[in-house]
Amino acid sequence: MKKTTHFNNVIATILLGLSFTTQATPTSDATESIDVQFPEPSHSYIPEGDFINPQSVGRMNHGLTKDQVALLLSNPHFDEGINSKTWNYLFNFYIGSGKEYIQCQYQVHFNANNQVDNTAWRTEQCADLVNPQHKPIAKMVLAADGMFAFGKGQLSDMDSAGVQALNGVVEKIQAAGNGVHQITVEGFTDRFGSNQSNNTLSRERALSVKNYLVAKGIDASVIRVVAKGATEPVVYCPGFKTPAVIACLKPNRRIAVTVE
Repeated sequence: MKKTTHFNNVIATILLGLSFTTQATPTSDATESIDVQFPEPSHSYIPEGDFINPQSVGRMNHGLTKDQVALLLSNPHFDEGINSKTWNYLFNFYIGSGKEYIQCQYQVHFNANNQVDNTAWRTEQCADLVNPQHKPIAKMVLAADGMFAFGKGQLSDMDSAGVQALNGVVEKIQAAGNGVHQITVEGFTDRFGSNQSNNTLSRERALSVKNYLVAKGIDASVIRVVAKGATEPVVYCPGFKTPAVIACLKPNRRIAVTVE
């Protein structure tokens, strides 16, 4: 009974029908598994963001050349040369009928032929503004505290409850069969630590989950890894790094697996 209760705590939520990411629909023989890490907005040469019509981003498709992307979206908004395989953008999208808007980070990946083979959004809300009908099969949010030792992210740091939780994820992916085109594994941390260390830890944990899925027979080419660090917190707990505040921030330390 005690072990079952812990397992239920590990799988925090299983949400169906949530909007997520990517406008391109890559084919399995042309797309490599990608690891997504977004630069800090302050590093952009337009940190205030560029206002753009979401429909322009909605025209992004697999196979577009760099010249076509530049005409459609403009040149990348960060320090990325013409030969870079990754272009990053910082867009502003109006929401509602007033002047309110949100800032969105968008990433484009190019293959060896300099054609678009994948795209990614930093937040789900931005993806939904561009493609509101895009729905995943399932989204599973796992509490990192129930999977890894505190501050750790290797497979060797995963406890038995974490392994059991991931086996549940594997079962859901396998149940979807050939309908799965993409699996996104996102890692999140709490706010303690530097941005770099949090991004590193969240990526390490997400990669460990990916490696576990691959070891269980899931096709590596459909799995994306996204390091989100301390972004998108679920709860806000003020105060210094005390045991009470660390416990309060537990929901922010998580792994999200989205099956599309």
